[in-house]
Amino acid sequence: GRAGEVGEAITFWNPDYDKECSPALVVIAKNAGQQVPPFLQKYGKGKTSRQWKVANAEKATTELFQESA
Repeated sequence: GRAGEVGEAITFWNPDYDKECSPALVVIAKNAGQQVPPFLQKYGKGKTSRQWKVANAEKATTELFQESA
């Protein structure tokens, strides 16, 4: 992370390993006001694992933005 600092973040994504986290990544990117690349949108409505619950991603980004406000 950037520890609250402004900057650019890069995420490496591999469809062989990362499909299950895609829906959560889409939510996080949208909540952060970022564009979601088409390749990620394609997997954004796929099957998720318990580890990558979309509800948890929504809660985490909401809490993060409330803390920084």
